[in-house]
Amino acid sequence: MSWTKELVLSYFPTQDEFTKDFVLVAKRITHSRHTFARVIKLIWEKQTQDEKAIRDTRHRNNVGFNGADAQFLSSILESSNKYGGTLSHKQFYFAVKRMRKYTGQLADILNQKGVPVPEELLNRRTIEQQELTIKTAVVKIGE
Repeated sequence: MSWTKELVLSYFPTQDEFTKDFVLVAKRITHSRHTFARVIKLIWEKQTQDEKAIRDTRHRNNVGFNGADAQFLSSILESSNKYGGTLSHKQFYFAVKRMRKYTGQLADILNQKGVPVPEELLNRRTIEQQELTIKTAVVKIGE
């Protein structure tokens, strides 16, 4: 099975998860704030050289960051590089909020690099599909 936008998004924490236990979520979803810095870098690498240099978006090529996020996410990545490639809790929170819109690009990148979908995601998806099938069957029976 290959990565999809939905599978990548399922790996991101929700707003509710952030408010419940910030540190636990950081470990569960991305295994570490260091890993999420690498996720940002995957999209940053799609920026053109001139866009990287000015930390902005100049070309409408449907890859890399959009104009609203380029400076902010580039600065987070730059900051993380100064501190061993790790995001602070606050950077992690805001980066996750902004990176949700790039899940389609991330899925493409992961598929191009041949990164396998983790078994835990496949199992969770299968369970969710089974639950949906059961719910659909119950609704149809009740009609």
